[in-house]
Amino acid sequence: MKTWYNDLLFKENNNQIVKNGLEPLFMMFNSKEDFIKHFVENTIFFKPEHIEEQAEIFFNKRGDKNRLPVRYSAQCENYFYFKAENSRGYSVKKFKNKTEAKNFSDKNALYYKTEAGEEILVRIDKDGNYEVRNQIYNYTGIKVSQGAAISNYSNYTISHIWENSTTNPLYFTALWNIVLIPTYLAFILDKSDEHSELSKMMKNLMRGICKKLYNRPVTNNSYEPNDLIDKTLNNCKLTFI
Repeated sequence: MKTWYNDLLFKENNNQIVKNGLEPLFMMFNSKEDFIKHFVENTIFFKPEHIEEQAEIFFNKRGDKNRLPVRYSAQCENYFYFKAENSRGYSVKKFKNKTEAKNFSDKNALYYKTEAGEEILVRIDKDGNYEVRNQIYNYTGIKVSQGAAISNYSNYTISHIWENSTTNPLYFTALWNIVLIPTYLAFILDKSDEHSELSKMMKNLMRGICKKLYNRPVTNNSYEPNDLIDKTLNNCKLTFI
């Protein structure tokens, strides 16, 4: 029997038997709209005023004393450059691991070059989300993803909305690029678009919602059709912190 979630979970497979562990979750909802409403209404967004305040206090004061954090990548040489002593140009460097990359960025001028040509001094984040958690706490007073003994928001996952954005210092800690999602739903946004129609749909929808909410410049990303975004925003009560 064809269900509303059939096309999101199953593909044509030459009559092979396919079992999907998400089916029990989807069976709890009567329609795609019901599932989207549940997903969006249980996601936590950041207040627009916090976005503006962060842009003024944190991002506009970047420089040598305020190197913007980025997440370590095994392909750091594709994103970051440094200027060696007595060198006229920039060089790239491969790192064995995150610790080596962090130590190097603490002691050397490591740069990220934006599409507009701006060179931004960066530092490798301590654990991949350390400064993100700090920014969330600084602007909302919420402690999340810091262990059960410390966090006052538990079983939420910090999720970056825009694709391939954690190596960009203007996106990595930006609250307009982050939402808090209940852990039982968060993995949906971590899946590859190529292998999951569900992930593709929800990523595009969440990007469209955040673009509407915050109107921040983003490139090379797709959205769900505007009518679905508008319908979702009209039907859902959003939670902001």
